Amino acid sequence: MEVAGLALGVVGVAGILSTLKDVAELYSLFVDSRSIGRDYEMLDTKLDIERTMLLHWADRVGLLRNDYDPRLDIPNTQETVVRLNDLLPATSGPSVSQSEPSPTQELAAQSNISTRGIPHTAQDVVDQKYQDKILETLWFRTMEAREEEIKPAHAKTLNWALEPPDGKVQWDDLSEWLRSGEDIYWVSGKAGSGKSTLMKRLYHHPRTKELLTEWANGGRVTLASFFFWNLGTPEQKNQEGLSRSLLHQILSRHPSLIREALPGMWKELHITKATPSLPTLTETHHAFRTIATKTHTLNSNNNNNHKFCLLIDGLDEFTGDHRHAITFLQELTTNPGFKAIISSRPIPACVAAFEDLPTLPLHRLTHHDIATYVDATLTAHRAVQKLLKTRRHAVKARLLTQAIIEKSTGVFLWVVLACRAVLEGLVDGDGIDAVLPRVNELPPELEDMFKLMLARVNERYREQGAFTLRVCHAISGPDGPAWKYFGNRLGALPVALLCREGAEPGVALEEEDKEEIREELGGWLASRCGGLLVMGGEGHGGVAWVHRSVVEFLNGDGVWGLEYLRVDEGRPRIQAALSVYALHSLMQDNHDTRIIYNMWYCGALVVGARADAEDPEGRDHSLWQIGPYLRWLRQVEPMPPGTESQWPLKRLLVRHTDANQGVAHAALVLAAESGAINYMKAHPDFGEFCKPGVHMSCGCFPLFYHAAAHPLGFSIMSAHPPGPPSALRTTISFFLSLGADPNMPVAYRLSEPAGQTTYLDTPWRGWIGWARSVWAGPGDRAAVADIMAMFLAAGADPTEEVPAWILPYLADPKYRDTLAVSDAQLASAVSALRGEMLQVVQKGKQECKEEDGRPWLHSTARGTVYWGGEPDIET
Repeated sequence: MEVAGLALGVVGVAGILSTLKDVAELYSLFVDSRSIGRDYEMLDTKLDIERTMLLHWADRVGLLRNDYDPRLDIPNTQETVVRLNDLLPATSGPSVSQSEPSPTQELAAQSNISTRGIPHTAQDVVDQKYQDKILETLWFRTMEAREEEIKPAHAKTLNWALEPPDGKVQWDDLSEWLRSGEDIYWVSGKAGSGKSTLMKRLYHHPRTKELLTEWANGGRVTLASFFFWNLGTPEQKNQEGLSRSLLHQILSRHPSLIREALPGMWKELHITKATPSLPTLTETHHAFRTIATKTHTLNSNNNNNHKFCLLIDGLDEFTGDHRHAITFLQELTTNPGFKAIISSRPIPACVAAFEDLPTLPLHRLTHHDIATYVDATLTAHRAVQKLLKTRRHAVKARLLTQAIIEKSTGVFLWVVLACRAVLEGLVDGDGIDAVLPRVNELPPELEDMFKLMLARVNERYREQGAFTLRVCHAISGPDGPAWKYFGNRLGALPVALLCREGAEPGVALEEEDKEEIREELGGWLASRCGGLLVMGGEGHGGVAWVHRSVVEFLNGDGVWGLEYLRVDEGRPRIQAALSVYALHSLMQDNHDTRIIYNMWYCGALVVGARADAEDPEGRDHSLWQIGPYLRWLRQVEPMPPGTESQWPLKRLLVRHTDANQGVAHAALVLAAESGAINYMKAHPDFGEFCKPGVHMSCGCFPLFYHAAAHPLGFSIMSAHPPGPPSALRTTISFFLSLGADPNMPVAYRLSEPAGQTTYLDTPWRGWIGWARSVWAGPGDRAAVADIMAMFLAAGADPTEEVPAWILPYLADPKYRDTLAVSDAQLASAVSALRGEMLQVVQKGKQECKEEDGRPWLHSTARGTVYWGGEPDIET
């Protein structure tokens, strides 16, 4: 509004239309500039509100219509605008249901502004924006990922769960509980018994909603779900993720409740206009209580309160003390109008909490479903059908299927694996007399079943399978990089190229070759990995575990020491294998920008540097095998979708007329920024690239500058150096030991409309920039102080803007044990800083003040410098 008033005060009415459009476009262009850093989110929210209010005002005064109010022609425009705003009531704004867009909405579309119909009042705009921002804060990307991963139930199974018990097997009637029950209903079952499959079916089955509508006496019901997953992100297995997901689902359907349900977030957003903090546990409890007590406002018929049913799957996969999650859910369902279906294995905490509640023991109730599955999968197979048609094998074939059904003890996964083992034997030519004893030998417990499947792998293939299992487990295990780096997928192509082919990254494959590899991989995994890894991961083009319990089995003590899971010494270590997996994936798979960002920076570089430190003599990690990727990136035109962030690296490559030199220099730069010291030492160009005081004729920055300031990583990903500052100590110490100059000037040439501007930087100044902006917390101080001491002892200029807390920290004896620098380095650093401070004091130009009992000096060159009152400094 202020901007609009200013514009109208400066220009005449003839220029109002163009000025309004210019202002609207200015807002959009400014918000699109992501380079302003931390303040972007705050400014984005403020400007989005203000630009929408501007358009709303334009509609109120009819500014863009042919019959605009003639009083806008009065010279004293700002005064007139105020009067017009008083004269025109807010309700005169355009209706959101109008069929034709208003001129203001057309202007908004031209300026890429979402007006959402230009609400009736400015307060509506603000409320709408706040609601959207809070929902955006609650949302997380993997909120629905686990449910999407669960395969649908077989068409003829689990239908009985929503019908009353038939008398043969008893359980607490779930249909009756949905119709009239309260509190909690517990679905219990062994691992692999199909709990998640049942919960997914219940969530999507129309009969569930019908029964719940009866519970609400015809009123509205909101059904919300959460599927715990111990292989997923932290939010998929902790209480924060549970509460955020449930609140997001409920409040996105009832946004009018957001302000009262989450007043803390609303107030924080109102004051700061920045992304609000996530709600605390106390605030979460308040939110659900508020939702429960305000439900009468959600129905047009106030005699029927709105009700909520929650489906919580896999509570046993909660990270932490299960009793905390149980208590949270118990308190949640004490709110009026809330109840929950919870599934879990019968772990002690759940048994103690739920044993007296309505229960469905799934593994005891699936006998008919298992028989149905065996009939559809095994009995219907042509090999078994052929046996059933023969007089001498028909009886044994029926005994075969019956033995699997009886031995399953209600565990669907066991049945799937048993049927697969039988069919593989029959297809391989084993007769019924050889297959039937195998079924009798199958162990009843899943863990023993996994061991047997691996033990049956042909000895020729075991080592390949063991290596494949190790790599896939390292990627997708609970602490693996799948979610963080690789987009939660095991790509078929990189798995095949690394584990099956044993190939180094080479040229990008043609689509026909890729498809051939994918088709062959399924059978290769079956013969090498005992059926524990199968095709059909994300998008049906990846590799997946046959069940998450396989990963739990591999996590067990001593499992990797089993004879059939041993790996040859010649194989790459796991960190090295993961870094090369990332390179294969970058070259062969199509990814979105976010996954390429993580796969490149974290997968190929960070993990590659770890492998470099783990095995100094190793030559099998990503830095040693990155050449083909860099050559491909240098040549590829146009840049493939998603790889746009790699332009700074491509520019580095093409700046060298000699392709080999460009690749060699790029690899060294990446090694310096990721900290792969052993790779740099062994690189043939390192000596020339790292001579003290030498500027490269090709225009590359000194490697020490890359190690300290990370300009390439920041240009590509706006990312700070990998890991905490402690990870950089070794790299910076290494370069300083070689005589690298902390104060060596480095020239940036920035292109501008009027020409070029040169900006001078140094490794020391670049490091200070990171230390001041990224690692300001107390937890990082020891490592930051250590590195600062190394720089200062090597002659770094002490007059640069060293963080104010550094000298007191280095000079205090009680912190000495937290520092890794030598006594000589520490003394040199303290002496340099004290000398610089003495000069500041002796100039007598700074004013001495007191704050919290601490003297402090103010210097325009150094900012505010807090001083601890050292005896040799007179303040």
